[in-house]
Amino acid sequence: MSEHADPNAHPTGGAGRRGADMSTPCIGVCQARDGACVGCLRTLAEIAAWSGLSQAERLRILHHELPRRRQRAQPGGPTPKAGEAPG
Repeated sequence: MSEHADPNAHPTGGAGRRGADMSTPCIGVCQARDGACVGCLRTLAEIAAWSGLSQAERLRILHHELPRRRQRAQPGGPTPKAGEAPG
């Protein structure tokens, strides 16, 4: 994964800021497992496309997709549905 830790990133994995419009959940724990990063929980496709995504699409991933993935990643969390990124 080519993204590096954002020095302004929230230490618990919240959205960091890069410039005026580049939010990123990258926390510098860049390891791929089951098609997703274990640090930020984005899929490899999301990471590859990140810089080309609109601000609205990045915010949708940050505020809707990633919280669901974090919940599933917790012990006892819901199991991912077929086709969804693992938690």
